[in-house]
Amino acid sequence: MGSRVRYLVDTPEMIWGCLDTQQHLDAARRFLRAQHVHQLLLDTYSRDQLARFPLLNHQWPLVLKFKQQVEDAALAGLASQSALATPVAADALATVCALRGWDSQAALAQLLASRRTWLV
Repeated sequence: MGSRVRYLVDTPEMIWGCLDTQQHLDAARRFLRAQHVHQLLLDTYSRDQLARFPLLNHQWPLVLKFKQQVEDAALAGLASQSALATPVAADALATVCALRGWDSQAALAQLLASRRTWLV
């Protein structure tokens, strides 16, 4: 239980690091894993057991705020000139798809919309 709580406590710092280095897909992966770990904690342990870790109640809302930040950073990266490179665009699209639950059709529409802005 302690290691799972520790994972959640370390998550904001890890996501910030990923965002600073523009590793949006890694940030999204960390967020999604943290979401899974949080759900495991809620499903596995009783309220009394979770009460021994008051930091969990404080930390989880902080982690949730990162979802939008990671999405925004990926979309901004997709709209930038650096997204003209295929790997950068692929990472940004994969990030948004993972966080929003998009299918390939929505990803293609987003990619074409971002590319269309460069033509205008």
